[in-house]
Amino acid sequence: MSRSVFSIKQLGLAAALIPALAGLKAQSDVYMLLGFSGKNQKATNSEAIVGVYDLNNDGKYGIGSTELFPFMKKVLSVNAGKGAFIMDMARVIEDGEFTFYIADAGDGYIYRVTDKNGNGLLDDAELTTFQKFGTSSTFGPNTIAATRIGTKTIAYTALNTRGRHGKPGIHRMVDLNNNGKASDPGETTLLVNSTTKLTIPGKTTSVTLTNDRWEKLRVDPMKKHIVAFNSGSASPTPATDAFAYIGFNDNGGKVANPRTFFNPSKLNGFVENADIKSGALEDLDIQFLRQTTKTLFNGFSFISVENKGFKNVFPAYYFTNNYGPTRSFGAKNAAGKLLNGVVLLGVDKNLDGDLQDKGEVVIFFNGSGNTLAGGANGNVSSPTWFDPSSNGKVNKIPDFVVGMASADKKVYLCIENGGSDQILELDDKNGNLKIETGEVRVIYLTPKPFPKVFNTSFGPWTNNLHAVPSDQMPNPFPVGVIPFGKGCPNKAGLAPRMSVTGGSPTLGNKAFKLEMVRGSSNLPSFLFLGISNKTIGAIGLPLPLNFLGMTGCFQRVSNELVFPTINSNKGKASTALPIPNDPKLKGLSLFFQYWTTSIGTNLANRVASNGAEVKIQ
Repeated sequence: MSRSVFSIKQLGLAAALIPALAGLKAQSDVYMLLGFSGKNQKATNSEAIVGVYDLNNDGKYGIGSTELFPFMKKVLSVNAGKGAFIMDMARVIEDGEFTFYIADAGDGYIYRVTDKNGNGLLDDAELTTFQKFGTSSTFGPNTIAATRIGTKTIAYTALNTRGRHGKPGIHRMVDLNNNGKASDPGETTLLVNSTTKLTIPGKTTSVTLTNDRWEKLRVDPMKKHIVAFNSGSASPTPATDAFAYIGFNDNGGKVANPRTFFNPSKLNGFVENADIKSGALEDLDIQFLRQTTKTLFNGFSFISVENKGFKNVFPAYYFTNNYGPTRSFGAKNAAGKLLNGVVLLGVDKNLDGDLQDKGEVVIFFNGSGNTLAGGANGNVSSPTWFDPSSNGKVNKIPDFVVGMASADKKVYLCIENGGSDQILELDDKNGNLKIETGEVRVIYLTPKPFPKVFNTSFGPWTNNLHAVPSDQMPNPFPVGVIPFGKGCPNKAGLAPRMSVTGGSPTLGNKAFKLEMVRGSSNLPSFLFLGISNKTIGAIGLPLPLNFLGMTGCFQRVSNELVFPTINSNKGKASTALPIPNDPKLKGLSLFFQYWTTSIGTNLANRVASNGAEVKIQ
């Protein structure tokens, strides 16, 4: 076929595809199930991280296997042949793109991985070792947190005394020489552990840290301080330094201003939370039933932090436990009340750097079936919602929480349900800081028979949950769509990305759509359709756009047709591209790229996405 005939056919197809340029309903969050993975990715093994998507925008996720993808397949763990234990995940923006830092407790790995090719997945070649703390069967680290300071990412992880090697404590990791890892001399340092003898004000006297049972780490996105949960063993008289969140600042690798950030327990020696002490907030300790003698325990160890999650200004902190009425350690407090599925919301209202003051922590969601004292929220009863696993209404979670995440001012709980998982969405629609009937729904239930991304006999092995805010990640690219090049970052630091929905670009597929994520809310975008990604006439591509005021941006496709559109309120552009059922079009390629408005980013107030080749199948 000659070039001229080829181009005419392409332009004819393009003319037939002029879309109705209305913004579609925004794609919802993408959820990452973090779990156990066998090292060889056999059909009987679950993938390391499974992405749960809503590809058809119906508000439900993971329908069959078509909306479940192995977001990350590769693992480096051996763990005595048992595979990886993906325990936690953090993300920061580096060079215009999300970079994920992942804690694999199987052999003590910290992975660093970026979707460099823009296909919406973390490919094997994109995963690197950022740091390694063990050699085999380590059971740590089980948490990761990361923040960006200037041009450097500082990542934090913790090893606890349950691990089989590695020095227990909170470790600070930074890639000083820009080689993509933090394993060179001086790049990984120990911030806090029992040997540092960190002293924190307590109920009656100072509490000296002697316990290294670190479970979760998070970084406050506004003030950049660290929050770390130090657990401990169940005991008739628990250790004075157990069961609390310790807050401190990282002053260039030195600990500053150590304090009790939030103490959910009455059992330790730390300063008591004002509302738990007064009884305004429910006693959150439980009677641990695993031992024959009566022992006490506090497992409110899950934490999620959302920047500007409270009134679009202050960080919102969410806490929950993995208590369960059918679990061996039980879920009842001293008053005999079940506490499973209880989510707390914390806001540092007086900006003193902790959540210990009156009215700063409330029960946000009560999934226990009881009525509980909820702090400033008063008595909080359990709402009702529809549970697809039982096909009826319920007022308590079916089992226990194995993961929690927050995004877009919503909270998500991953619930273990006997070989399956559920994801509950908690959406405080009326803004009264508690979840009521009509504000909770099951958005995901593991399909059966189990899809191949999970263990075919036992289903998913989930250890935690991660959520990416809506319209920030491209969907996984189907056959026939190939991303290329990079976009240029917007004012928030993220480069807009091409995405697609509606299946593959096959003949007769009327549902196929081109999309762009990471645009600005309700502002114009332009879709370029080209017959080449090599030249525009005699000009070579990619073409630097500095001369237009779009510094650092590139035109990556020719511009035979340009379609204007308006982004959704979440910043997504959507353009319908129905494929005619014409065999003559099979094998033809078209090339696409978006420009989108980004006020204040550059002189032109515009940035450009990466490109995408669409080859008709």
